[in-house]
Amino acid sequence: MRFLALAGTLLLSGCISSGPKRVDLSMTSFSYSPVLITQADIADVYREPIPTVRFGMADIEAPRSTETMSLTRPLSGTDEFQITAQWVELLTNRAWQASVTVDPRELTTIRDDRVDLILIFGANGHLVIGSDDDSKHINKDVAETCGLRVPEADRDVAAEANAHAKLASALAFEYPPVPTDAPCLEAAQ
Repeated sequence: MRFLALAGTLLLSGCISSGPKRVDLSMTSFSYSPVLITQADIADVYREPIPTVRFGMADIEAPRSTETMSLTRPLSGTDEFQITAQWVELLTNRAWQASVTVDPRELTTIRDDRVDLILIFGANGHLVIGSDDDSKHINKDVAETCGLRVPEADRDVAAEANAHAKLASALAFEYPPVPTDAPCLEAAQ
């Protein structure tokens, strides 16, 4: 009993905490919005080093996490953190930027020391932050926002088809139209 009281005191005093969590990160898109990610910053633990092509089916298939990478630096256990991303829509050549704040306590713990974090890119600047439990087939969105247009970063991605891995394949694929009820439609105006 004294052990439980001592552990409770240490936990409340900050000597023991839920602790930092390592992150299993993946980035994907909705089926109608393939992207070239040009920047992705997650707190102080991750920065996308080179442009990355993502064309997924987060709105259709589970699991939504694809090409997961384990980050070596942990997130704080309780401090909210910022995610900022910039990307170019492959189908429109329009660039977007978005920032969102995430509470790490909302993230799904997939193992004792790991959380799941998914950046999901949609049309018209839509950015969703997911944290799924693939073992239970549960998709959980913890934050989302409509980004801002960055016209000076627009680019003709078709002209770069051989410059980025998977870009030629992504451009050759036939995509469904953006749904008429998709979020962030007003941002496209």
